[in-house]
Amino acid sequence: KPDEIFYNTLLDACAEQGMVEDGMQLICQMEKEGVPASKYTLSILAKLLVRARRLDGALEKVEKLSNRHGLDINVNIYTTLLAACSEPGDDHLSAARLASSLLHKMLSRGARPDRRTFTALIRRFVAHGDRKESLEAVSDILGAVGSSKLLQGFLDKQALQDALVARADSFGIEEARPILQELKHATDG
Repeated sequence: KPDEIFYNTLLDACAEQGMVEDGMQLICQMEKEGVPASKYTLSILAKLLVRARRLDGALEKVEKLSNRHGLDINVNIYTTLLAACSEPGDDHLSAARLASSLLHKMLSRGARPDRRTFTALIRRFVAHGDRKESLEAVSDILGAVGSSKLLQGFLDKQALQDALVARADSFGIEEARPILQELKHATDG
């Protein structure tokens, strides 16, 4: 009878090949046969959805599987999903909303994003999109963290300065100024 290792190996192959529907069917078959999911299964599911750029509903799918099997979502899974939000893409605001939701849940469960992932996430929204969308995205994400002391530990200031300079070079100083002010306000300097 196939076990968890068998299913996780097949699921990982689906993730590598971007075969989302096949991967989701494997999870259904795994559960139907009474094979319990593990944290590793959750991690592969996150990777499967991220690689296929299926961010809408990704957190919900991971949460549903974790709830059905009584598993906690660990920091690595949140980081996988957050890293996907930091990659440039078409839907700027959806990625920002997902990132904000992930950060809220992550912090409420005692997990913390690593500095590199968080900085990449903010840098994406500083550097790309129109001013209104970028300001809204940065504000939502910074607001999800809430504490200026926590934010200071999460952010690589040099990387953010570089992103602001790039935005000013591309769009003009007036496009970068409100985002800089939001970053200064949120981090107390």
